[in-house]
Amino acid sequence: MDTKSPNKVSAYFLMVVIWLLFACGFCVGLESVMPNKGYIHDNAAVCDDVVRLAKNLQRYYIYYKYFDEDTAVDYLNKLRVYSSRDNGAAEFQETPTKDIFGRKVEENKNYQDRGEADTNNITYQDINSSRINVPHPENLYLTDISSLTQEEAKEREKLLTEITENYRSVENYIAAMHDLHFYLYDRDKNICIATNTEDIFNEKYYDYVEISDSIFDETFNGEALNLSFAKQQYICLISLPVNGLSQAMTDEINYTYRLYMVNKVVSSIYLPVIFYTLGIILFAYMIIYRRAEMIKFRERIFEWYMLLPLIFKIIFTIIIGVYFYRMLIYKNYRMSYIIAGVDISGAIFRVLFTGIAMLIVVMAAEHVIKYCKRKLHLVNEPEARFVAACIKDMKIAAKANEQIVFIISVLIMVMWILPLAPLVIYASNASAISAVFALSMYALYCLVLWIVFKYINNTSKLKYYIREMAGGNIAAIPEESGPFSKPINNLNNINAGLKANLEEMIKSERMKTELITNVSHDLKTPLTSIINYLSLLKTLELDNESAKEYIDIANDKAKRLNVLIQDLFEASKLNSGQMKLEKMPSDIVSLLRQTLGELDYKISQSGIEFRVELPEHPVILNMDGQRMWRVFDNLLTNILKYSPKGSRGYINMVEYDERVVITFKNISNYPLDFDGAELFERFKRGDVSRSTEGSGLGLSIAKSIVELHGGTLEIIIDGDLFKTIVTFYK
Repeated sequence: MDTKSPNKVSAYFLMVVIWLLFACGFCVGLESVMPNKGYIHDNAAVCDDVVRLAKNLQRYYIYYKYFDEDTAVDYLNKLRVYSSRDNGAAEFQETPTKDIFGRKVEENKNYQDRGEADTNNITYQDINSSRINVPHPENLYLTDISSLTQEEAKEREKLLTEITENYRSVENYIAAMHDLHFYLYDRDKNICIATNTEDIFNEKYYDYVEISDSIFDETFNGEALNLSFAKQQYICLISLPVNGLSQAMTDEINYTYRLYMVNKVVSSIYLPVIFYTLGIILFAYMIIYRRAEMIKFRERIFEWYMLLPLIFKIIFTIIIGVYFYRMLIYKNYRMSYIIAGVDISGAIFRVLFTGIAMLIVVMAAEHVIKYCKRKLHLVNEPEARFVAACIKDMKIAAKANEQIVFIISVLIMVMWILPLAPLVIYASNASAISAVFALSMYALYCLVLWIVFKYINNTSKLKYYIREMAGGNIAAIPEESGPFSKPINNLNNINAGLKANLEEMIKSERMKTELITNVSHDLKTPLTSIINYLSLLKTLELDNESAKEYIDIANDKAKRLNVLIQDLFEASKLNSGQMKLEKMPSDIVSLLRQTLGELDYKISQSGIEFRVELPEHPVILNMDGQRMWRVFDNLLTNILKYSPKGSRGYINMVEYDERVVITFKNISNYPLDFDGAELFERFKRGDVSRSTEGSGLGLSIAKSIVELHGGTLEIIIDGDLFKTIVTFYK
C-alpha cells in the first residue's frame, strides 16, 4: 500500500483544520461586547409585547377615554330600529332589549379577545355633509337620531359597530395581560388611573421601561406613541415581573440571560487568542514538516479559484470586502445570537462563509501578485477570450449585413454589464444566503443571455459562410464550439472536402501541365533535327519518285507535329500562369485588319466571302499585340477550316462606352451537336473524325489569352451557325 496517499490526506486535513481555526478566531475576534441594557431592549419578542401593551393602553385610556359602551350599545339598538323603517313613515319606537350583536347588554363581559385591532384607517365622519370628521368615537352616539336619514343611520350604525367591537377587544386584552405589569398615573390629578399589579414599585422584576423610552418612538393613531401619553400628562410604567410569567415569556427571559452569558465568553479576548494560537502552531508544523504538501494544497486551491469567471472573482472580492468592513466598523453580536439560540447549522455556516471569504481574499491577493510579476496575462483569462470571441462574432454579423443581429448582440452585451452595479450593492448589504442566491440568479441570467447570443450569432455566421462559399471563397471556416455550432461545423466539413478535392484537381492539372511542358520541350529538339534532315534530303536530287513523295509527306507531318508541340507548349504556359504579357496601348482595329491581310492568300484560296464591319476610327486598348494577333489568327483560321466553300464569314466590331465587342460568325461544315463551351476544352475539335489539320488547342489558347487581358470569349451555336464573341473592357 502506498503511504504517500494517507500522508497527503492527513496533510490536507490539517490544512482544513488550520483554515477553520483561523476562521473561528476571526469570527469571535470581531464579536462586540453586548451592553446589558435589559431584557426588554435586548429581546425582540419581549420588546414587541411591551410596545403592543402600550398601544392598547393608549387606545383604552386615551382614545376611548370618554367612550361609554352602554350608551353606545343603546344608541346602536335605536339606529337598528330606525334604519329598518320605511323612509321614516312609521313613528320611531324604542326597543332596547338587545344590542346590535343580538345579546343582552349585561351579558357582554366574556367577549372574546380579538387581539390588537388597528383603528388607524377608520374614519369616523358625521353623516351630514356639512360637518367635519368626528375627532372622538363618543361623538358617534351624540347626534339626534330623528335628524338622520335612513342611509345616514345605516352608515352611522356600521361605524359605531366597528368602534364598539374594537373597544371590547382592547378591554379584554388589557384584562387578560399577566406577563407584563403596567402602572398609569395622572400627574394633573395625582392619582393612579389603572394598574394590573398591587405594588409595581416593590415587587421583583427583571426589567422595566417608562413610556418616554425610545422603543415607543413610533406613530400610532396619528401621532407618536410616547407623545400621546405626555399630552394627557400621563406617566406610564411597564415592568417585566419575576413571578407569574407564562411559559413563552419564561423561555424568552431564559434566552436573553443565555445570550448575555454567551456574549461574555465569545467577546472575550481569550477565545480568539486560543483559536489563533492553535492555528499558528499547526501552521508552523506544516511549514517545517509538511511544506511540500502544503504548497501543493495551496496550488490546488488556486487552480480551483482560477476556474471562477473573472467577473465573479471581482464581485466576490467586493462583497467580501464590504462584509469585512461591516464586521470591523459596526457592532457585531451575530455569533452570540447564533450560539445562544443553539443554531448549530447557523454557526457552521457563518464559520465556513468567513473561512471562504478569507480564502478568496488570499487567492485574490496571490492573483494580483502574479499579474504584477507577469506570470499571468489578462488576455488568457476566459472572460477576455469570451469577449474577443463575442467581438469576432459581431464583426462577422456586420460583414454579413445583419444589422439587426449586430444591434441585438450589442444590447445583450449591455444587458450583461448593467446589472453588475446593483448586484454588488445588493449583495454587499444583504445576508450571505441572499447574496449567494442573487449571484446564482445572475449566473443563470448570464447563461440565458449567452445562449441567446450564441444562437443569433451562429445563425448569422452560418448565412455568412454559405454566402462566401457560394461566391467562390472556400477558405477554411473556423471550428465552432458550444450550442448551435453543429451546422457550422458540418458546413466546415463540406468546405474541407471541397477544398481537398479542389487542391487535388489543381495538383493533377499542374502535373498534367508540367508533363506537357516537359514532353513538348523534350520532343522539340529531336523534331527540329528530323525536320532539318528531311530538308537536307529534299536538297538531294533523288531519282526515286516514291522516295521524294515519302520525304515530302514526312516533312509535312513533322511540321504539323512541330505546330502541335508549339501549341502544347504555349497552352501549358498559359495554364500555369508562366506567360507574361507585354501590354501597351494599341489599336485593335488595325491589328484585326493586319491579321486579315496576312491571311488574305488563304482567304482567296478558301472560296469563303468575308463581310467585315469595323469602326473607321482607331480603338485603343491596353494589350499585348503579338498575343492578341494569335487570338485573331486562331479564330479566322477556324472559319477557314470549318466553313464550306461558297459560304460567308462575318466579322463585326462594336465599341461601347466601357467595352469593345468583336463577333465572328460562320456556317459550320460539320454538324454541331454539342455545347459550345466544350470547344474550349483542350484537344476538342469540331471535326469529330479529326480529318482536318489542327491540334484542338486553338480556342483554348485564344480564351486564355483573352482572359489574361481581362476580357471574355464566348461561343454560341445555333444549328449550323457558329458564333464567337470576344469582349474587351476598357
